[in-house]
Amino acid sequence: MCYELGRGERERAKALLREVMRVLTVGLLPFAVVVWVTAKPLTVLLFSQKFAPAAEPLRLLVIGASLFVLMGFMRGALIADNEFKLPVVIAAVMTALDFALCYALIPRYGMVGGAMATVLTGGFGAVVTGLLTHVRFGAFFPTGTLVRATVASLAIGAVAVFWKTSGLMLPLQYLLLAAIYTGLLVLLGELTSSDWQVLRVVFADIWGSVTVRKA
Repeated sequence: MCYELGRGERERAKALLREVMRVLTVGLLPFAVVVWVTAKPLTVLLFSQKFAPAAEPLRLLVIGASLFVLMGFMRGALIADNEFKLPVVIAAVMTALDFALCYALIPRYGMVGGAMATVLTGGFGAVVTGLLTHVRFGAFFPTGTLVRATVASLAIGAVAVFWKTSGLMLPLQYLLLAAIYTGLLVLLGELTSSDWQVLRVVFADIWGSVTVRKA
């Protein structure tokens, strides 16, 4: 984006930002939905049964983390457009907001309160940063992708609700849900031949890097 903006190609920079938002939406939505549904067996698998209560804050934290990721890329777009002050101001306000929310919620709700503070702070940052990015670049968020990814994510979330697994079966469930999600995106017209070409290039680069390291 910095390169395109430096050349005065704002439309190309906007197209790049839109594509980044598209990729993030396609990736983060199913991640958040599946982790929300399978939080308890996932926590038990990674740690142990005595950590099962951590599943409740995990459900919220995965949403908060997704919001922070989206905000980070939008903030990067603002910085690429030579807007440095506003991201710093937003970060300072978010720090104060998170402190205040933690102070108010953790004594009352414990771990869940801390997770709620993260979600609320991330939501505030994502909304404000998104509005500022919209002002500078115009409509940059792919709403069509959001709708299609939401439909596909809710579908695999429903599958995960009725198909309950635990232990070492959980990674297998994730792989099958990923396959179902990919198939739904193809049926909905979200994934195209150009996306598969990009994936082939990415995987070829990864495989090449692995091969070189082994050699």
